[in-house]
Amino acid sequence: MFEDPLLNAFATLVITVGVVALLLFMVKKYSPKFTNTSFSNKQIRIESKQALSSKSFLYVINVEGKRILVGANDNSISRISELDNEIKSDINTPDIVPDEIKDDLSFSNFLKQSFNKNKQK
Repeated sequence: MFEDPLLNAFATLVITVGVVALLLFMVKKYSPKFTNTSFSNKQIRIESKQALSSKSFLYVINVEGKRILVGANDNSISRISELDNEIKSDINTPDIVPDEIKDDLSFSNFLKQSFNKNKQK
């Protein structure tokens, strides 16, 4: 290829490293599509995660339609309970802000009040 043996060796090295990098990229990109294990066929999804400390967590996991509460730390994983499939959205939370004040809490009203205070000074 090249007349200088050093350039020839360098070009061969660059081509070899490029081919290996391309092969590794192809294997990494396409290998999960060709693996057929029983675990990959199941529908497992983590719906939420809550940290209890730096090494312990609570997880809500959906496994094929069943919601399970799981506790995990660096030493163990424990199933705590099975949850209802329906997420309750009709929780009665009290209004913290009274209706009379809700209109005053808009950002535009805040700006108006701020500019009026500056003009009065």
